[in-house]
Amino acid sequence: MNTITTPNSKFAGLRLEDLTLKLLSMAVSLFQLGVGKEGAVIHKGVICAGSVVLEVNEKRLVVVNVEKKAVLNVSGIEHKQVLDLNDDGERWEGDVLNNQPCGWGVLYDSEGEKKYEGFMIGEAYVCYGTQYYSDIQRVEYEGEWL
Repeated sequence: MNTITTPNSKFAGLRLEDLTLKLLSMAVSLFQLGVGKEGAVIHKGVICAGSVVLEVNEKRLVVVNVEKKAVLNVSGIEHKQVLDLNDDGERWEGDVLNNQPCGWGVLYDSEGEKKYEGFMIGEAYVCYGTQYYSDIQRVEYEGEWL
C-alpha cells in the first residue's frame, strides 16, 4: 500500500490516490510527490486554500494565513521586531524566532529601501511575498515561493 510519509499528521498515512484527491480539493498550486520504500513521499510543494498557504519540503512544514499576514503553525514567534541582519545595515522588521526572520515582515537593504515583503524563514523567502527592485521600488515578483 502506498502511504504518505510527511511530518504533517493531516496527510500522514493517506494512500497516494487519497492524497491526490485531498490536495486537488485544496486548490494545489504546485506539488512534487515521489514513491519511496515506505510509499508516497511529499518532496515539496505549496497548497493554497483560500487565504491559507501550506508549504512543505523535506525540512519543514509552514502554514500561513496570507490575509492576516500570520504564521499559523509555529509557537514562540515574537511579532513586530526589528532585527539587524548584518553590519551593512540590512534589517528585517516583522516576526522573529531564535533571532532569525520567521513569519511575515519587511526586508530592507543596506540603503534602507524595501527589498521584500512577505513570509521568510531564516534567509529563505517562503510561502508568499513580494520582491522589489530596491533601487526603483517597483515589484519584481509577487506570488508563491518554494
